[in-house]
Amino acid sequence: MVFLLVNIVASAIVGFLVLRYGRDPRAGSLRRAHWLRIGGLIPLGFQVAIFLLFGVGEMASGDWSGAGHLLQVAVVAPLGMLAWMRPFEGGIALLMVGIVIAVTYLAYGLMFPAIAILAFPQLVSGVLFFIAGVDSRSL
Repeated sequence: MVFLLVNIVASAIVGFLVLRYGRDPRAGSLRRAHWLRIGGLIPLGFQVAIFLLFGVGEMASGDWSGAGHLLQVAVVAPLGMLAWMRPFEGGIALLMVGIVIAVTYLAYGLMFPAIAILAFPQLVSGVLFFIAGVDSRSL
C-alpha cells in the first residue's frame, strides 16, 4: 500500500511540473545525458516486468488478487515516462520514493526481497535520471 501511495504522489508532483512547464528542452542535448536517461529506464523496466510476471502468473492460476500487481505497474510506468520528460525532477522524485519505501520496509522488518524488488530499482533509476538532469542543466 505504501508503494502505491508514494508512487502516486510522486507521479502527481512530476506530472504537474510536466503539465505546467512541459518537457525539459535541455534533457536530450548531451549524448551522455541521453544514455543516462535510457539507463534510468532499464531498472524500472525490470521492476515492471517482475510485477507483470507476478500479476499475470497469479491471475492465470486462478488467483484474481494478482490484479494488485498490475496496479503497481500502473503507478511505476507513468513515473518513468514523466522522469524521461523531466529527468532532474523525475530523478529527485524516484530517489525520494525509493528512500521512503526502503525505510518503511526496513522499519517493518522486511529485508532484502521486498527492498530489492520495490526500492532498489527506483533508487538506481533516480540516481541515473538525476545525473542526466544535472548534466543537461550544466550547459
